[in-house]
This record gives sequence, structure tokens and C-alpha cells, in this order.
Amino acid sequence: MSDLEKATAITNYIFETVEVQGNQSLEAYKTNYGNEAYAALVMKIAACSGRCKAVTLLCNEAGLKSQHINANKWEHQWNKILINGKWLVFDSQINLVGATKHPLEG
Repeated sequence: MSDLEKATAITNYIFETVEVQGNQSLEAYKTNYGNEAYAALVMKIAACSGRCKAVTLLCNEAGLKSQHINANKWEHQWNKILINGKWLVFDSQINLVGATKHPLEG
């Protein structure tokens, strides 16, 4: 598989198998770890932060470099993955794959 195929497969897997966590309060995160990779990979329900952490973990295992955009902020989060020397956008919550810019970027 090419790096783009790996990144796309990872993003699609999270998008297709993980339910979006609607309650994104600190109390909810303490209850179901929605902001952690565990929530996405094991519990199959996560906020965007948990999805990003899962994508990063899977990218590391696949030998891909990943950045977690807006980490630790109370705003939407996504990943950028290094593909052929370029950082491309991968958002596993809305299934945005390989874009040069996220719709929320200024």
C-alpha cells in the first residue's frame, strides 16, 4: 500500500466504525474516555479528539507521520498526515481524505 492508501484506509476505518460522541463535557470524557484513542478503538464512540488520537496511533503503527490539529482545544480537531513530502488533511469525523486544506482553516 502507498502512504496515501494507508492514511485513507485508517481514516475510513475510524469514520465507518466509530459513532460520534455528542456529549463532549469533561464529565462525559471521564465516564467514557471520549477524548482518547481507547474510546474510538475499543468503545467505538468518540469525540473528534479521541478520533484524532486513534488516527495518530494507527498512523504510527503504519509508519506514517501524523499531526493532531487543535489538540487540547475546545474546537474541532483533525489530522494532517505527511504524504510524499506534503502535509494533507484527514478528518475521520467527516471523512475528509487527502485535502490540502481543511474547511475550518482560515
